[in-house]
Amino acid sequence: SWDMMAAGLAGLCDHDIEKPEGRQVKAFLYELLIIATRLDRLPRNFPALAALVENPEILGEDPDLLIGSEVTLEMLKELSEGFVRRPVRLELSRRLKARDTGTDKLLFSLGVPMDIETMLEPCTSGKVPVNVLYLNTLGTDELRHSFVQEFGRRLYDWMLSNSPEGDEVRLLFFMDEVAPYLPSDPRRPPAKEIIKRLFKEGRKYGVSCILATQNVSDVDYKILAQANTLFIGRFTQKQDRDKVRDLLKIGGTDSEFVDDLPKLKAGEFQLFCPDVSNEPIPLKTRWLYSDHGSPLDED
Repeated sequence: SWDMMAAGLAGLCDHDIEKPEGRQVKAFLYELLIIATRLDRLPRNFPALAALVENPEILGEDPDLLIGSEVTLEMLKELSEGFVRRPVRLELSRRLKARDTGTDKLLFSLGVPMDIETMLEPCTSGKVPVNVLYLNTLGTDELRHSFVQEFGRRLYDWMLSNSPEGDEVRLLFFMDEVAPYLPSDPRRPPAKEIIKRLFKEGRKYGVSCILATQNVSDVDYKILAQANTLFIGRFTQKQDRDKVRDLLKIGGTDSEFVDDLPKLKAGEFQLFCPDVSNEPIPLKTRWLYSDHGSPLDED
C-alpha cells in the first residue's frame, strides 16, 4: 500500500516510474512516508509533504520522537543524500507545492473524500449503490493513472480488512477501456500493478472484477487470462484474433472458432466459462427497452 502511494505521488509530479530517475524518486518518497509514519509525522497535505521532501532531516528535530521508533539520525541523513540528488528533491518539492494551487488543489480538497465505506452506503434502503467514476474530467493521462492507482490502493486496503463470510460477493469493480492501464510488459504504468492485484486476489475477499476493452492486442493478456468468464465479441484485425488465441490457450480452451469472430454482429458474443461449459456459448444481448434520451445539460 505504501509502495503504491509513493508511485502515485511520483506520477503526480511527472516522474515516470518506468524510468530509472522515476524509480529513484518513488523509492525516496516510499522511505520518507514510512519514516514519517513511524515518527507519527505523516504529512496531511501537499505543502507539508513538500517541506519534508526539501529537508527530510527536519523529522529529527525532536530527538525524543526518535526514542523507540527504530528511526535514527543516520537513517534521516541517508534519506537526504542516498536516494536522489538535492536539486531533484528541490524540484520535486516545487511540483508538490504546485499541487496546492488552482484546480489541482480543488481536486484534492473539494467534495466528499474518497472512502470505500461511503460508496457502499445505499442512498435508499434496500437498494444496491452504484458509483460512477468519470475519468474524462481529469485533464491529463498522468492524473487519470494516479487516480485509478489511488482508488485501487484504497479498495485493496478495504478488501484486506473486511473479509467476507463464505463466497459472498460484496463489491463489484467494473472498469471500461482498460487498455491504457494494462499494457503488455515491459510497460508498467502506475495503475497496472493494483488492477492486476485486485483481479488476481479479489475473489477470495468478496470483490469481483470486470474489465472491458476493444483493444485486446494492447492489453497484457496474461492478466486477462485470469478471468473466470470471457465475453468475446467481433474482432476484424488478425493481431486481435491472435491475442484471443493466446488468451484461450492459457485457459486450455479450443480456439478454432476464432476465425469466425469477424462475422459477429453488434451485440453478439461468444461466452467462455469453464464452470458452465467446455465449449463456447453464443449469445446475443438485447437492445435497451427504454430511450435514455439526450445527455443532461448544465442545468
